[in-house]
Parts: sequence; C-alpha cells; structure tokens
Amino acid sequence: MDITNIIKNLHPLEIKVLLKYSQNDELTSEKLIKELDYKEGHANQAFSWLGGKDLLKEVSRVPHTYYELTDFGRVLSEKGSVEERVVSLLQEKGALPLPQIASELGVENKEIGSAFGPLAKDVTDCATILETIASHDLKDSTSVERDTDFTKALVDDVKGMKIGIPRSYFGDGLDADVKEKVLAAAKVLEEKGAIVEEFDLDLVKYAIPTYYTIADAEASSNLERFDGVKYGFRAEDCDELHQMYKRSRSQGFGPEVKRRIMLGSFVLSSGYYDAYYLKALKVKALIKKSFDEAFAKY
Repeated sequence: MDITNIIKNLHPLEIKVLLKYSQNDELTSEKLIKELDYKEGHANQAFSWLGGKDLLKEVSRVPHTYYELTDFGRVLSEKGSVEERVVSLLQEKGALPLPQIASELGVENKEIGSAFGPLAKDVTDCATILETIASHDLKDSTSVERDTDFTKALVDDVKGMKIGIPRSYFGDGLDADVKEKVLAAAKVLEEKGAIVEEFDLDLVKYAIPTYYTIADAEASSNLERFDGVKYGFRAEDCDELHQMYKRSRSQGFGPEVKRRIMLGSFVLSSGYYDAYYLKALKVKALIKKSFDEAFAKY
C-alpha cells in the first residue's frame, strides 16, 4: 500500500474522522451522525473507505458493529496535517522505503502493507532502495532470485546507449513543464553520447479503455464476497438475509465501486463477454507485445 496515495486520496469525510477520534474510541454510524453531522450514507461511506485503506478495523458485531482506528490510522489522526507530517519526515531523512516510514511514525510494517515503492530525492537513492525491495526474500514464495544490482547502471558514460521517446506520450493533456523537463533530460543524455530517438507506440491510446474493461470485470468478480456475511460492512436492522445482502452492498459501496461492479458484470455477461472482455484481453496482449519490442530495441 502506497502511503503517498493514501494521503493524496483522503476524502473530507475520512479526514474529519481521523482528526476527531483517537485509537480507542468506539465508532458507530450513530456516533458519526451525531458528532460529525453526517448523514447515514456518509457515515457508512467513511467506514468503507477507511477500512479499505487499513485505517479502520471492525471490532465487533455483538450486539452492534463498531469500529476502531488501526495503529496506522492513529498515526494519521494525530495533530498536524497528514501531508505536512510525511513531507517533513521525507525532507528531514531523505529517501525512505515505506517500512522505514512506518517505523519513523511509530507503527508496525504490517499496518503499511506489503506493496510499496521508494520515495526519494534522486535516482541514486531510488536505485539503492530498489535493490533491497526487489531482492530475493527467502520467506516469500512469490519472489525470485535475479540480478538486482541497479546502481551499477548509474554511470556517467552513456555513449552509444539507445533511448526511445514514445511520440504518443507527448500529446494532449501532458503538462508543459513536465514535457520541458523530460526533453531537457533527453538533451543532456544526447550531449553525453546517447542515441535519442522518437518512436511510435500508437497502441498505448487503447490502454485506458482496456484497463477499465478488465479492471471493472475483475472488481465485479472479486467484490462478490462482500455481502455482509463474512467480509466487509454489514447493514443493521435487516429482517431477512436477502435484504441484508442488498442493504450491505448498497450502503457499504461508494458510487465509483458500484459503477465498476455494474460495468464489470455487464462485460462479463453472456453475449458481451467476447465483444468486450475477451477483446480487451487481446488488446492488452498487443500492448504488452509493443512494449516488449520497444524495450528490446532501446
């Protein structure tokens, strides 16, 4: 879990909860409605979002469901702006992998999550940290032994190195300042002897619609388990099982999640699977092939 994305994507509904309550406070929908002037839907939305980011945990269902902040949620609820605290830490310490950020902020690594990336001031720091992140973990069956000496590539001599710049990446929507800095860096490399070429990567324009088709289908399938029985939020005051299913999913999921579930269910439905989902998988394979060819050349 990327801490920068957590901070960047905090919603005002979540921020109000984090700033108002401490770790041992028992939180219920009624409490948020009364003390934060939330509507019932807002309270359920805040619980769903915070739980999905591991900032809140469900504590009990007997006699009523209530929630508490996790250790990581407590860190973000302490006084001061979340953004200011993390930015200040990185400015003071420089490059830090997320587990060390967790340590500096006083929480366990598990509260941050297992997927992380380096936040650093320069490429050297990123490469150094990545060597540790990408190295073989004897206790992780999904990791493999491979060459992770990334810092050896950080040499001033780039003579003869071929660098490709995809033309399609410099179209509408690109910030002018970003474009200027990328091209300036390419110019420096070219002056040092690198061969800089532009090339076509036209299929990338289909990446976003392909992503949404596949991601929505996967979301629809993966979120089937969240029915209020074993996983996720459970609606209260339900008279029978199917009512609980409907209310739990209606109240627990936000509008974007619902939208993705509906679109995903549609592209996976009979008669549309081949037209949308299967076609998206084929386009994904073509996009991957074009990237493989580009990396083989540059």
